Amino acid sequence: MSDASEFSPCRDEQDERDHQLIRAAIHTLSTHLSQRRLERLLGLSQGYLSRIASGAGTASRPLMTLLCLLAARPKARLAELTQFFGEPPKPRSHSESERAIPEADA
Repeated sequence: MSDASEFSPCRDEQDERDHQLIRAAIHTLSTHLSQRRLERLLGLSQGYLSRIASGAGTASRPLMTLLCLLAARPKARLAELTQFFGEPPKPRSHSESERAIPEADA
């Protein structure tokens, strides 16, 4: 029976290739729109793409696939996303968030 540690170098190499690939995709897309706007368009939390690009997080295979497909033809694909889903919602300001919280009964 083989030792599981024999397989870790391949996994590490694959992880590094995946990280390089997603960093390149995020960089390409960031030349067409801000990371925050892309996060809003894709329904991701604020800062998520930055964490992924820096290596502080790991993207799922579906997210990696989506980002790579978008980066392959960014202008056309981003226009299609906007056409399908509309403009991403604008983030609410802090004061708007406070107003949205109902007042407690006195």
